[in-house]
Amino acid sequence: MAGALQRFGAAGIDNAALDARILVMHALDIDRADLFAQSERILTEEETGRIRTLIDRRAAHEPVARILGEREFWGLPFSLNEATLEPRPDSETLIEATLKTITKR
Repeated sequence: MAGALQRFGAAGIDNAALDARILVMHALDIDRADLFAQSERILTEEETGRIRTLIDRRAAHEPVARILGEREFWGLPFSLNEATLEPRPDSETLIEATLKTITKR
């Protein structure tokens, strides 16, 4: 993960440690507890390749949610791909204002 942090730092990625952790967990299909419990785990070439691919994408400034193919919005998971827009916090504000207007009628 140190290599990912260096790459992200050089690329000016904010939250480099968090992003690296999320991408490694995704690539290995493990949760945070497993990540720490398996800190001495020796990775296979396939696992290393999957992690490297995800790190490369993030270092190129692709958003983490787009890399993962999913983003939580209003407590629900939404799939993302190249044809979809990524839910934003300002979208949530717009929906809340709309719901207030609708319920006042």
